[in-house]
Amino acid sequence: MENNTILSIRDLTVHYITREMGTCRAVNDFSLDIFRGETVGLVGETGAGKTTVALSIMRLLQTPPAKIVSGSIEYNGEDLLRKPVKQMRSIRGQEISMIFQDPMTALNPIDTVGKQIAEVIRLHQSVSDAEAAVKAGDMMELIGIPRDRYNEYPHQFSGGMKQRIVIAMALACSPQLLLADEPTTALDVTIQAQVLDKIDELKKMLNTSVLLITHDLGVVAGMCDRVVVMYAGEIVEYGTTREIFKHALHPYTKGLFNSLPSQDTERLKPIPGLMPDPSNLPERCKFEPRCEHCGEKCSACTPQLTEIRENHWVRCHYAQEG
Repeated sequence: MENNTILSIRDLTVHYITREMGTCRAVNDFSLDIFRGETVGLVGETGAGKTTVALSIMRLLQTPPAKIVSGSIEYNGEDLLRKPVKQMRSIRGQEISMIFQDPMTALNPIDTVGKQIAEVIRLHQSVSDAEAAVKAGDMMELIGIPRDRYNEYPHQFSGGMKQRIVIAMALACSPQLLLADEPTTALDVTIQAQVLDKIDELKKMLNTSVLLITHDLGVVAGMCDRVVVMYAGEIVEYGTTREIFKHALHPYTKGLFNSLPSQDTERLKPIPGLMPDPSNLPERCKFEPRCEHCGEKCSACTPQLTEIRENHWVRCHYAQEG
């Protein structure tokens, strides 16, 4: 592992095994490096496996039905998948933190917001209750919420302010790696911008690496250094943000861009069809049934992730031959 690499995922495969659905292949041979101080955007449709990757890093997958079949997740050179549960508890919150999609489910409705931030600090730092309360108040001020609201409950805050509280909890111990799972999905556009600006500001202040999971390519353009496009549990394209936005090669990535509204477009162009059933994935290109460029080779075998341009990788027969 390079010294500049904070997280290295290699060949991660995750299945959900149930009696009703059989085996759902949620993540398949997923590999990714995240470098210190950078923001990586992970994009794709609902069901692509993005959240499963994040929960695997945190070791928060519910088992059963989830099962990490193979692979490794090395953080600072040590495989998280081999860590005892007690050690993972000390890493979560202190070194690796996660912002969950819905702040209402992430916050305890019967505890004050200040107490919940202070609890994170007490768990990971050798401080008294009074010192934890002071640090929690400092975090509230840092995210733009007055300290005098320390003793208020989650229901007394707006959606955007609740999300800020969740961000404060995630960053309370200055983690080296932040996993942000669609942190602005439930917020209006104005509040989205405020929350994302705050994440970016704190990231630069604390030199934190960020894995940003989102559907919004506009957010990716404004925040991310590199982009990873995920489809049906596997990476189909990745590279620098500039490279992907200027030279998208995979038909799925192009479809995502064509689905975005713009001043030059009179009518949006959706991607036809649906993502394949993860319990019955085909042994060929997973995007082939929805692709307008598919050929005989696409139906015959699965394409491999190949470097087409410098630091630009794509999993597509059409792009590799063209």
